[in-house]
Amino acid sequence: MASAGATKSSDSYFPDDFELRALLGRVSGLDSEHKGLAIVNVGFHKPTKRQFAIKRFCVDDAGEEAMNLIRHEVVSMRQLKHDNILTCVASFAMPSLMEVWLVSPLLEMGSLRKILDGHFPEGIPEAAVSPVMRDVLHGLVHLHERGIVHRSLKVAIMTFVISCRRGP
Repeated sequence: MASAGATKSSDSYFPDDFELRALLGRVSGLDSEHKGLAIVNVGFHKPTKRQFAIKRFCVDDAGEEAMNLIRHEVVSMRQLKHDNILTCVASFAMPSLMEVWLVSPLLEMGSLRKILDGHFPEGIPEAAVSPVMRDVLHGLVHLHERGIVHRSLKVAIMTFVISCRRGP
C-alpha cells in the first residue's frame, strides 16, 4: 500500500489510492556503477478498480548518475505521447519510502519475451514479425526525432496491447 507523505504530481491519481500487488520485475544497477534499483509491481487503483504497472525507483542508495537517469525517465515518460510508446499516467515522489513511482497502464499481454517463450519457442513467423517491428520502429523514430536514444531495447521490455487497428 502507498504511504502518506507523498508529493502529488497528477490531478487524477493519489498514491494512497494504489495498492501494490504482484511483482512484475526488478532492475538493479541502473547506472554505470551498478547503483540504483527499480521494482515493477501491479498497482490496483482502488477508486477505479483498474490495474496499472507501478515502477518504483528506490533512491536511498542511488548515486548521482542513477538519480539523473531516474529524473530523465520520469520527465521523458510524462512528456512523450505516441501510440507505440508506453505512457506515464502519474508520477509520485514518495519521501517516506525513499522511492519515486511511475504509474503506467498495465499491458495485459505482457512482454514479447513472455509471448515468444510461451507460444513461439522456435521463433515468430516472418508475417507476424513485420507488424511488431513496424510498431517498434515507429516508436524509435518518435524518440530519435526528439533526441532521445533508448538505452536498453530488448524483447523482455517490449509489451503489447490488443488493438483493433487495421492497415499500416
